[in-house]
Amino acid sequence: MISLISDDKTAFQHEFVWSSDRLKPVLNKSFDINSAPLGYILESKTSILLSSQTEQDLKSRFQTVRTAIEAGVASLMVTPLISASGGVIGALHVASANRDMYTTEDI
Repeated sequence: MISLISDDKTAFQHEFVWSSDRLKPVLNKSFDINSAPLGYILESKTSILLSSQTEQDLKSRFQTVRTAIEAGVASLMVTPLISASGGVIGALHVASANRDMYTTEDI
């Protein structure tokens, strides 16, 4: 999935969703940036990894992670998309129904 942040940096929407009929309903729907890892990524310019070790922490911090887990996501990498000027403009989300599919090396 590819998400882009609004110009005022308060919201984001998923612009492209590939290969999951369960996630297609979120396409082009606007979300509050503070309810998602994207808010953290906007500030830190670092990636987030959902694994069995980080699941409880991320579920408690982000509504969108809880929603993704309920939709069957067991592993997730979210990495920033950074413009030529150095600002975060969005994120690339890669997800799997398999547990611990991704590692920090994958990021």
